[in-house]
Amino acid sequence: MATGQMLQFVYSPKGTEAVVGYIEAAGDPGQGMAKMIGRLLVMTVQSAQMSGKRLPPEMIMQSGIEVSRALSEVAQKSGLLDPAQEKKVTESAFFDGLALFATEASAEALSDDERKRYIKLLDVVEKIESQGGIPGPGQGPQQGAQQRPQQRPQQRLQQEPQKPKAPDQERMQ
Repeated sequence: MATGQMLQFVYSPKGTEAVVGYIEAAGDPGQGMAKMIGRLLVMTVQSAQMSGKRLPPEMIMQSGIEVSRALSEVAQKSGLLDPAQEKKVTESAFFDGLALFATEASAEALSDDERKRYIKLLDVVEKIESQGGIPGPGQGPQQGAQQRPQQRPQQRLQQEPQKPKAPDQERMQ
């Protein structure tokens, strides 16, 4: 459900335009992708919450992985991401995007229990990544990214969340 909606957006003409815009504005494919990953995850969780639903952290983590791959594909097809750097940039963008999500998700969107579950999941993902990377579809373990976010997503999840933004500030433009 959540993953499908995010992927549908990323591959749409408006989404592709947004991906290109985020990357060009950031001046760096990894940072542009990270910002979009974080925003898409926040919007997905908040949308579910407004519908009276909660999305399990495991689903959001999987959605983050899938949307990271999709953003990478769009960035490569747009000529904004060198295929030789794709794996390193995409993994870094995934972790940075989760850190942004952790910072921007409101207290109402993530319960204390969910934040704890995210921290545990991130520890597992980070351990897997440090042992050889997060394999893509049909791939075995590969060299993990060397670049880390400035602050681990787990640390951001333990901090106080920011106040929710007005809906017009969260739209993808």
